[in-house]
Amino acid sequence: MGSPLQNLGDIDLNFNFDIEDDLFGFNISGEGLDFIPFTPVELIPDFQDAETPNLSFTEHRNVAVEAQPDSDTPITIDKKNSRLIQHYLDVMKGFAKLDEFPHKASNLFVSAFSKSLQFPPLFYAILAFSASHLSVEDDSYSNQATKYSQLAESSFKTHIQGEDTEVEALLSALLVRIKTVHMMGGDVQIFHSLMQTAADIVSSQGGAKALEDPSSLSRRIIIRLAILDARSTCFRLGGGVLVKRLYASSSCSFIFERESQDASRTTLLNLLQADLLKVRVASLDLRLHDQPESDSIQSPVSIMEINDLYEEIRREIDIFEERMVALGDDLTSSPLSGDKTIDSASYNRLIVLSTLHSGLLYLIMIIPFPLVGCEKSVSAILLNQLKVSRDPSRRSSPGSLMPASLFLAGVHNTDPIKSDWILGLLEKGIKWGPYIGKTRVLLEAVLQMHSKGMKVALRDVMDEVTGRIVI
Repeated sequence: MGSPLQNLGDIDLNFNFDIEDDLFGFNISGEGLDFIPFTPVELIPDFQDAETPNLSFTEHRNVAVEAQPDSDTPITIDKKNSRLIQHYLDVMKGFAKLDEFPHKASNLFVSAFSKSLQFPPLFYAILAFSASHLSVEDDSYSNQATKYSQLAESSFKTHIQGEDTEVEALLSALLVRIKTVHMMGGDVQIFHSLMQTAADIVSSQGGAKALEDPSSLSRRIIIRLAILDARSTCFRLGGGVLVKRLYASSSCSFIFERESQDASRTTLLNLLQADLLKVRVASLDLRLHDQPESDSIQSPVSIMEINDLYEEIRREIDIFEERMVALGDDLTSSPLSGDKTIDSASYNRLIVLSTLHSGLLYLIMIIPFPLVGCEKSVSAILLNQLKVSRDPSRRSSPGSLMPASLFLAGVHNTDPIKSDWILGLLEKGIKWGPYIGKTRVLLEAVLQMHSKGMKVALRDVMDEVTGRIVI
């Protein structure tokens, strides 16, 4: 990064809205707010003190927001892009699944939209996300997706040089852009480049200052980005630059504190901890791949190292399962007797537990000898997925799928009936993003190779059938 972010101003772009009402004519209420893609937060403690954006309404209910001083033209919400904005408000409710704060509190999802009205890079990123997602089923949106993606990129490059640009706004724009690349199964190099930018922001003086506040939006955005970055290390994809930078940041030491038995730890941090265990497995994966037969290698992977990591993940699973039982979760029964809505807290724990089990399956997949059986982890993930799939409140949402965990369970599953069920679930989930469709194609290719007794290296299979994607 450099000097542009070292003396960021304290511009307050946060606006507090009642989520039960329409926002400038857009519906942001209704079912699904507990599936907010970003962590809900309290934006402004005292609603009466909240400022409102400078708006002017036309007879067509268009909204024109005064441009920033360094903007060439004002941001305008009109009939042409209002469809895209409403789609963002509707669809993003289901993409990141975890909910940690009271439903009545304002949330980063609403904040992202309100910020976008005064921050072009985020505004264009939102439009690019919606146009990209709509293009999955309607090619007519493809040109808009390309146009807005280019505007989001060029606008971001301009604003990141501004001394009065706040860190939270930059990170919000990056989060939406990175989520778009992930959702579309896009070029992993673009994904990594955006993560590098996030890492540079974290390393700047302004970024470090913004992350010092435990309740800041910046911290919550960074945790979301770190989860995605951790997943991009799997299968030798080359990610992890943000995670490495966070390790070196004193402002982010809380992320890496191992407090498995601390019930006060947020579910989001529990999920990140589970994904960080997969980062360690990914490191072994890379070292095993690069390890020559020669004894001269500086840090060869030892059996003891593999065993220790296996025991650590297994221990984390046991601790988390004990906590779930103490909180009243049923880890064994199947929901076949009828549909049951899963409350947000229980749902969150299912996601974390499945991620822990998928880390164990990833480790078993890469080791050069059979260490242990994987049936328990496969069964746990499939049972959790079954519970989520039968939840009527999530059937029309990306929250009805756990693609990353489901994929690894599918890789290890040997029952053709279960394999068919997994592939069918992924097929139905294609509408939520091409990366789910690519995950299905990848899993099918792996299963075919297994049936022929072939050895599988997932990144190599990606190169052959889907391209390198973050699952």
